[in-house]
Amino acid sequence: MTRTAPVTIPKGAFIVDYVGEMLLYDDAVKRSDKQYLVELKTEALWDGPVALFIDASARGNKSRCINHSCNSNCALYEWE
Repeated sequence: MTRTAPVTIPKGAFIVDYVGEMLLYDDAVKRSDKQYLVELKTEALWDGPVALFIDASARGNKSRCINHSCNSNCALYEWE
């Protein structure tokens, strides 16, 4: 099922927060449902670079339904 926004969204506009459970790589790869698993491009350092993921399958919001496409037209940005 394809849905489109009811209005034009300007380039660079904020759409919605992508929320969910934060996971480290070792926990993320163990998940059986990876449909809503998103890797963060983070520069967080502990003992070196760390791969962080957001799993929106159980604790997500409507943002998990956005941009499931091979031709992405949205970007995910990390905010502090």
